[in-house]
Amino acid sequence: LKFEKRSGVIIGAVMETYLLEKSRIVQQAEGERGYHVFYEMLAGLSAQEKAKLGGLTKPQDYSAINQGNMYHRRSTDGTTILDDNKSFQELVGAMEGCGIDQGTRWQIWTVLASILHLQTMKFGTNPNTGKSTIASTDILEKVATLMGVDAQKLADSFLVKSKTNIMTTMSTQSEAEDMRDAVSKALYSAVFDWLVGKLNECIAGESVEDAESRYVGLLDIFGFENFRVNSFEQLCINYANEGLQNHYNKYTFAEDYAECEREGIPCPFVEYPDNAECVALIEKPGGIMSLLDEECGFKLGTSEGFTKKTWDACNKSPFFIQPKSTKPTEFGMHHYADDVTYLTAGWLEKNADTLKDEVREIVSASTVGDFVRSLLPVVGAATSTGGRFKKTTVSSKFKTQLQALRTELGKTQSHFIRCIKPNPECEKGRINPAYVLSQLNSAGVVQTIVMKREGYPIRLPHKDFWLRFRCIAPVGRRKQFPPRATPDAATLPALCTEILNLAQRVHGFKPKDSAIGKTKVFLRPGVIDKLERSRHVQIRHFFYQVQSVFHKYVTWRRAEKERLRALRPPTPESGPQFVENSEADISEAARAASGAHSSDVVKRFEALARLFPHFDAPVILEISSQTPNMEVATGVLMDMQKQRLDNFLPRSMKLILELAGLRPEMQEKLASKGIDSEKQVFQLRESDMAEFGFNEQELEGTRKLILAQQSNWVARERFNNLYQLAPMRGAQSRPGSAVSPNRAPPPGGARGPPPGWRGPPQHGQRPPSATSPQSPKTAQMRADEEMARRLAQQERTQMAQMRPPNPSQYQTEQERRDAHYAWQLQQQQMGRGPPQHHQHHPGQTHQHQHMQRGPPYPPPQQGQHAQHHHHQPPPQHYHQHQQGQPYPGGAHRGPPPQHQHYQHGPPRGAPPPNAPGHTMSPDQQYKREIEQLVAMGFDKKRVTECLVKTRGDVNQALTKLGVSV
Repeated sequence: LKFEKRSGVIIGAVMETYLLEKSRIVQQAEGERGYHVFYEMLAGLSAQEKAKLGGLTKPQDYSAINQGNMYHRRSTDGTTILDDNKSFQELVGAMEGCGIDQGTRWQIWTVLASILHLQTMKFGTNPNTGKSTIASTDILEKVATLMGVDAQKLADSFLVKSKTNIMTTMSTQSEAEDMRDAVSKALYSAVFDWLVGKLNECIAGESVEDAESRYVGLLDIFGFENFRVNSFEQLCINYANEGLQNHYNKYTFAEDYAECEREGIPCPFVEYPDNAECVALIEKPGGIMSLLDEECGFKLGTSEGFTKKTWDACNKSPFFIQPKSTKPTEFGMHHYADDVTYLTAGWLEKNADTLKDEVREIVSASTVGDFVRSLLPVVGAATSTGGRFKKTTVSSKFKTQLQALRTELGKTQSHFIRCIKPNPECEKGRINPAYVLSQLNSAGVVQTIVMKREGYPIRLPHKDFWLRFRCIAPVGRRKQFPPRATPDAATLPALCTEILNLAQRVHGFKPKDSAIGKTKVFLRPGVIDKLERSRHVQIRHFFYQVQSVFHKYVTWRRAEKERLRALRPPTPESGPQFVENSEADISEAARAASGAHSSDVVKRFEALARLFPHFDAPVILEISSQTPNMEVATGVLMDMQKQRLDNFLPRSMKLILELAGLRPEMQEKLASKGIDSEKQVFQLRESDMAEFGFNEQELEGTRKLILAQQSNWVARERFNNLYQLAPMRGAQSRPGSAVSPNRAPPPGGARGPPPGWRGPPQHGQRPPSATSPQSPKTAQMRADEEMARRLAQQERTQMAQMRPPNPSQYQTEQERRDAHYAWQLQQQQMGRGPPQHHQHHPGQTHQHQHMQRGPPYPPPQQGQHAQHHHHQPPPQHYHQHQQGQPYPGGAHRGPPPQHQHYQHGPPRGAPPPNAPGHTMSPDQQYKREIEQLVAMGFDKKRVTECLVKTRGDVNQALTKLGVSV
């Protein structure tokens, strides 16, 4: 990926290929697939397209892709099976995106289909001559038709090994099969290289000079291979891995030692596997690849001759393994990962890439299209790049590419990702520790860890170290070199040493954990962590100091502003000005603007001025001239109107007006008249609304809002009367106390209900009308209520020590029983313990008064007691006792108790439920309030939530519960 040097923007990319695995085209190991495109093509092409391509069928019918018996492609997780048909459609879409037209795509499918058919073609042996023959001529005709070539010439390219004016040499069956495989490999490799070139054209990007660009390269290389049968392809792959491992060793170990020596720092020696000699054994002059190229240059060269020469030239190397067998068919090597034995049969043909010139000429004369004709250029013919096609061996080409890659890696900063195989059986979810450790050792990972642990992995230049850790340097050094004064190169080592010595005394790490080089500071991981911790603490200390000074400055600045404001003479406050454009004003402004603006702008101005009468005429005129049409101008003015209202009206006032459904222009009109508070809105009368121009919808919404507020006042007043606060002892004699019964109301009703308020409705009385002027409680009223609550709490605290009556104080058993019952009843009224059912005592008659929320209980019949329904909470009882004749044995003789039910609360004069004499904890108070509200018919969960949100304020809780008449 190429990046622009200054901006870091990606400006292009390029791809390169290294040693395409051609052997996979003709054979696969068990459990492996061939190239995916063959399976995808067979799954994605239609039946008509398959018929045109020689009658393609399923993958199991083609030897080029069925040898591994693996027809399903799994994803990276190893469980999901990918759909080849979907993958083929994605491939076609990618080709279209790269500019590959349909005709070229069809020629690509034709070449791939020809490879599948060609690999199924069988050869035989003539019993008389021992030479090869074609057993399946129908497949030969099919391939020739698809490729657009002469069938006889194609057959001769397989059956004739060489031909001169004097003699023609025929091929054996194995030679003919090798030639068939070579044609298939050459065709597929040519298509692959063409696609890579096409992609490079698409992603090349802008052409810039190398000095003006940088790049990031990603090398995806094949891993080390060691199979049961290892051939020429495995040697090339392992040679590439040896070269990259050598680069890793040099980059990681050798360069580390060299840097420590340059800096004068002692570096612990770690023994690591050096494979430089193994790489030289393969690529040096006189090495394995040089001997292979030399043998390929001889017309009579053989694989056996190459093997013998390799034995003689390399047997003295410690990395070469000479077999015990005297038959020259194999040799071995000690690679960094494992020992590998290579079979040399067929190496000369694979290295020479034996594709006869006759085959190139046949394909170049194809009648299918230009794409097929350009796949296999003739030797000596001009290529698409303007050069001449030359024959090169596979080993020499691969060696040149690898050497160029290693040279390029040496110029860059390399990062390595090691892929470790968990087990040799490729089983999911199982790790073989010995197998994994062997790979880590052979790859040098273990040695790298040892070196990093014993060495100095953190290395910072002197200047960078000083700039980062200057804040923890000695105070004298910080004063000597302020932040903007950078010390010279000769002073930096001494400064870095002082910082490390101070940190060593503070944190106590060992001297060998850090070192000062000539240009860098060398640190171990534990030291850098401690330095960073000290730096963080110091920076936080500096921040607190700066924060303290800043707060002092802000305080002084505020005080100075107040002092200057007090010295200035008072000026009358002026709020926002709302103009009122009349028709005369609009007409006059339109006449004045007609000379400087077009008629469309003037008409737009007049319409907008009538829609927005509270905006200045110049503002509307400027917006009309700057906007293209009426819709845009209206949107701009509406945004300005909304912003002006948001800045002028309080948020609560704005919310109330929106709940009432008032239009923005109506809100603006109210603001222009000085109505900017909730109290003023709730005091609006019908005549006021009509004067402002409220429409029917706005009238209805405002009425509902005022009625809801009045209902809240009713509920609050009723609740306050229901739960009266008892006075503290002696409070009535104190003038002006919050609970004094003789206290006169303040003048003007400042602490009373709003004007026109007639108190809560009595039982059977209608609530006040919605149009009567109402106002919420004032701040003084809320302060009085809070004071009353505190006084009641003090009273309950004083009565907390009250005990049951002493039985020895009474003469008779009846007196003792009456006193105990009176005390028990008082405790129930004060809320001590859960409500209990009433018990009748001898010598008493009762009159019960029940308070409940909801419909009253039906009155009891004559001679029956009132029965409480236990499927809902029992009502709270308020008892008024009258002394009468006792009932013998506690049983009722005479008329039953009479019950009076009040739906909205107890009658005047009933004893309050929270009479003095008991102190409740906050939790008990919460529970009691919840029980009382649940008894009134509210949902317990909803009541609990409202009390928690309002922090126990019952009035606010009732408001949230939506209490209304």
